[in-house]
Amino acid sequence: YRMAGSPAVEYEKLFDDLEDGQWYTDGMIWAVQEGIIAGYGDGTCGPEKLVTVEQLASILYRHAGYPETDNEALSKKAVYGNISDYAYSAMEWAAENGMLYGEPVRPGYPATRAEAAMMFAKFDQM
Repeated sequence: YRMAGSPAVEYEKLFDDLEDGQWYTDGMIWAVQEGIIAGYGDGTCGPEKLVTVEQLASILYRHAGYPETDNEALSKKAVYGNISDYAYSAMEWAAENGMLYGEPVRPGYPATRAEAAMMFAKFDQM
Protein backbone atom coordinates (compact mmCIF):
# COMPACT_ATOMS: atom_id res chain seq x y z
CA TYR A 1 0.00 0.00 0.00
CA ARG A 2 2.78 2.43 0.90
CA MET A 3 4.82 1.39 -2.15
CA ALA A 4 1.77 2.35 -4.21
CA GLY A 5 1.76 5.84 -2.68
CA SER A 6 -0.86 5.23 0.04
CA PRO A 7 -3.84 6.08 -2.19
CA ALA A 8 -6.95 7.40 -0.50
CA VAL A 9 -9.70 4.87 0.18
CA GLU A 10 -13.10 5.07 1.83
CA TYR A 11 -13.83 2.80 4.76
CA GLU A 12 -15.90 -0.28 3.97
CA LYS A 13 -16.80 -3.00 6.45
CA LEU A 14 -15.19 -5.73 4.34
CA PHE A 15 -14.32 -8.10 7.19
CA ASP A 16 -15.68 -8.67 10.68
CA ASP A 17 -12.24 -7.95 12.16
CA LEU A 18 -11.39 -4.84 10.13
CA GLU A 19 -12.26 -1.74 12.11
CA ASP A 20 -12.13 1.83 10.85
CA GLY A 21 -9.29 4.04 12.02
CA GLN A 22 -6.62 1.42 12.64
CA TRP A 23 -3.13 1.97 11.22
CA TYR A 24 -3.68 -0.89 8.75
CA THR A 25 -7.30 -0.23 7.72
CA ASP A 26 -6.69 1.81 4.55
CA GLY A 27 -3.99 -0.61 3.39
CA MET A 28 -6.26 -3.61 3.87
CA ILE A 29 -9.14 -1.94 1.99
CA TRP A 30 -6.80 -0.97 -0.84
CA ALA A 31 -5.37 -4.50 -1.04
CA VAL A 32 -8.87 -5.99 -1.32
CA GLN A 33 -9.84 -3.46 -4.01
CA GLU A 34 -6.66 -4.34 -5.95
CA GLY A 35 -7.29 -8.10 -5.70
CA ILE A 36 -4.17 -8.62 -3.59
CA ILE A 37 -5.91 -10.10 -0.54
CA ALA A 38 -9.27 -11.75 -0.06
CA GLY A 39 -9.30 -12.72 3.62
CA TYR A 40 -9.66 -16.18 5.08
CA GLY A 41 -13.05 -16.98 3.55
CA ASP A 42 -14.82 -16.86 6.91
CA GLY A 43 -15.50 -13.12 7.00
CA THR A 44 -12.16 -12.26 8.61
CA CYS A 45 -8.79 -11.04 7.37
CA GLY A 46 -6.66 -11.42 10.51
CA PRO A 47 -5.04 -7.97 10.59
CA GLU A 48 -3.48 -8.70 13.98
CA LYS A 49 -2.26 -12.20 13.04
CA LEU A 50 1.27 -13.03 12.00
CA VAL A 51 1.69 -13.46 8.23
CA THR A 52 3.15 -16.75 7.01
CA VAL A 53 5.89 -17.03 4.41
CA GLU A 54 3.41 -18.37 1.83
CA GLN A 55 0.89 -15.62 2.61
CA LEU A 56 3.51 -12.92 2.16
CA ALA A 57 4.74 -14.52 -1.07
CA SER A 58 1.13 -14.61 -2.31
CA ILE A 59 0.52 -10.96 -1.45
CA LEU A 60 3.64 -9.84 -3.32
CA TYR A 61 2.95 -12.20 -6.24
CA ARG A 62 -0.55 -10.82 -6.69
CA HIS A 63 0.74 -7.25 -6.38
CA ALA A 64 3.24 -8.07 -9.15
CA GLY A 65 0.35 -9.12 -11.40
CA TYR A 66 0.58 -12.94 -11.21
CA PRO A 67 3.79 -13.29 -13.26
CA GLU A 68 4.61 -16.56 -15.02
CA THR A 69 6.97 -18.99 -13.29
CA ASP A 70 9.33 -21.64 -14.62
CA ASN A 71 8.16 -24.26 -12.11
CA GLU A 72 11.70 -25.37 -11.28
CA ALA A 73 13.21 -22.88 -8.84
CA LEU A 74 11.25 -24.09 -5.84
CA SER A 75 12.29 -27.69 -6.42
CA LYS A 76 15.89 -26.59 -5.76
CA LYS A 77 15.01 -25.35 -2.25
CA ALA A 78 14.56 -27.52 0.82
CA VAL A 79 10.97 -27.02 1.98
CA TYR A 80 9.71 -27.99 5.43
CA GLY A 81 6.02 -28.80 5.33
CA ASN A 82 3.44 -28.45 2.62
CA ILE A 83 2.72 -25.44 0.49
CA SER A 84 -0.97 -24.55 0.30
CA ASP A 85 -2.49 -24.94 -3.16
CA TYR A 86 -3.35 -21.24 -3.37
CA ALA A 87 0.27 -20.29 -2.70
CA TYR A 88 2.25 -22.68 -4.88
CA SER A 89 2.74 -20.37 -7.88
CA ALA A 90 3.57 -17.49 -5.54
CA MET A 91 6.18 -19.58 -3.71
CA GLU A 92 7.65 -20.68 -7.05
CA TRP A 93 7.86 -17.04 -8.14
CA ALA A 94 9.42 -16.04 -4.83
CA ALA A 95 12.04 -18.79 -5.19
CA GLU A 96 12.84 -17.69 -8.77
CA ASN A 97 13.39 -14.14 -7.60
CA GLY A 98 15.60 -14.97 -4.61
CA MET A 99 12.97 -13.92 -2.10
CA LEU A 100 13.05 -17.01 0.08
CA TYR A 101 15.51 -16.59 2.93
CA GLY A 102 17.35 -19.57 4.38
CA GLU A 103 16.68 -23.27 4.22
CA PRO A 104 14.59 -25.10 4.79
CA VAL A 105 11.82 -22.76 3.69
CA ARG A 106 8.83 -23.06 6.04
CA PRO A 107 5.82 -21.88 4.01
CA GLY A 108 3.18 -22.26 6.72
CA TYR A 109 5.23 -20.67 9.50
CA PRO A 110 5.09 -17.00 10.41
CA ALA A 111 7.59 -15.00 8.38
CA THR A 112 10.55 -13.93 10.46
CA ARG A 113 11.81 -10.37 10.31
CA ALA A 114 14.71 -11.59 8.12
CA GLU A 115 12.37 -13.44 5.74
CA ALA A 116 10.04 -10.47 5.40
CA ALA A 117 12.96 -8.06 4.90
CA MET A 118 14.42 -10.27 2.16
CA MET A 119 11.09 -10.56 0.37
CA PHE A 120 10.36 -6.83 0.50
CA ALA A 121 13.91 -5.87 -0.51
CA LYS A 122 13.87 -8.19 -3.54
CA PHE A 123 10.37 -7.02 -4.48
CA ASP A 124 11.44 -3.39 -4.24
CA GLN A 125 14.33 -4.10 -6.65
CA MET A 126 11.98 -5.47 -9.33
